[in-house]
Amino acid sequence: MMKLKEIRIKRGMTQEELAEKAKISRATLSKIENGKVKLTDFFLADTIAAILGVPVEVLVPEFLEKRHSPLFRKEDAKL
Repeated sequence: MMKLKEIRIKRGMTQEELAEKAKISRATLSKIENGKVKLTDFFLADTIAAILGVPVEVLVPEFLEKRHSPLFRKEDAKL
């Protein structure tokens, strides 16, 4: 799995640019990239993944397991 920071750098984006597009602070993004804050919010993870052009599961593999859970509703996947 590629880490968020690696993907961001490969896309030629600064922390400031990604944070602005994701509507979070640069400090928050830095904490996520450095593992000080875990990316557990699906909608934020999905937003960041979309900005970077990768599936959300690349950033947070646990979300792949949740999508295959019988408790995961199809309508939630479309949000």
